[in-house]
Amino acid sequence: PAPKTIATQRVFAAYFKPYKDPSLEPARRGDTEQSPSERFQQLYWDGDHRSALAAFDSLGATAQNSDNLLFLRANSLLATGQVAAAGTLLEQLRRRDRSRFSAQYDWYLALCRLHEGRLRDAEILLQRMAADPGSPRRTDAAHLLRDLK
Repeated sequence: PAPKTIATQRVFAAYFKPYKDPSLEPARRGDTEQSPSERFQQLYWDGDHRSALAAFDSLGATAQNSDNLLFLRANSLLATGQVAAAGTLLEQLRRRDRSRFSAQYDWYLALCRLHEGRLRDAEILLQRMAADPGSPRRTDAAHLLRDLK
């Protein structure tokens, strides 16, 4: 892999934002106590990624094996600078392909590869997304490819 450069670090920082969509916004239920899974998701939504990772570690085995929650964990790992661990997790999720977030895997994996200085690997993923009319990250991928030139 090519060495990491200040330029790739800046591009990563410009494009990385932890995944959010309206379906992730936690429902407020008054004074009822949150389940461990709800607590994790609330911390993730609030952007407290260090605490979200700690909360994830306290989840039961079933929740810790949920590909949907593991995708959020990968984003929290990225947000806290644990890029290699996030990339490994995203690769595993991508192979299983059982999450409702699977259309987002290549985007975050490309960002991992970019951060790691694996520019060619990132470009391959980005080119695939940019060429796919059904990709939710098609425009982002095209812009990022342009910025890498």
